[in-house]
Amino acid sequence: MTLDTGHHRGRPRSLTVDAVVDAATTIVENQGSAALTIRRCAQTLGVAPNAIYTYFRSKDALLDAVADRLLSAIELPAEPTGDDALTDWLIDLGTALRIGLLAQPAATTLLSTRAQQANSSWELGERILRHMAHRGITDDDAVRALYLFIVYVVGSVMLESAEWPTSDPVPAIETRITSRRQIVDALSPEEFPITRRQGKLIANWISDEQFVWGLRRIITATIRTEH
Repeated sequence: MTLDTGHHRGRPRSLTVDAVVDAATTIVENQGSAALTIRRCAQTLGVAPNAIYTYFRSKDALLDAVADRLLSAIELPAEPTGDDALTDWLIDLGTALRIGLLAQPAATTLLSTRAQQANSSWELGERILRHMAHRGITDDDAVRALYLFIVYVVGSVMLESAEWPTSDPVPAIETRITSRRQIVDALSPEEFPITRRQGKLIANWISDEQFVWGLRRIITATIRTEH
């Protein structure tokens, strides 16, 4: 994100970086990232587009700032306090990220595509790597495990959030599970016998229990427990 915080002639005194990001974030949350333009953001704030360019050189730079704002707003668990707490902390962290991302369906795509431009994303990654290093995990193993962690969490959110329009409120989990079960039950038992038998479990792929089940296995399989 490139910011210019120097004083420029003609800049409205009430306009600040935070005000611009606030307006842009509201647009993304309500209408999706595709709806955000410099002109629309300026209209929302009641200023000329050039006033926005004072702070952000492009729409991409503004989107990066929104991604950073959304990610940093997610409430994360406290730091692990002992060696044995790393696995549980990573599970709690992944769960918190999933909850936070699913709570912002219109912003999920933005966060998944622009996380590398968000300082808060790199800061969180560094925290994870630091705790792994303290546990005695090599840098190579830690970096590989971190990538797998990211793919699992973000991939799960992307698949789950794709099941409803981003402009609609997220349906209750029970409603979505029932809908998934109906789809499986409609399959031919002759063509898909195992799938039909496991319909209940397949419908629950989007449940918290399934998410934690997979995340725990990824963590325990990729992170050494020995110093």
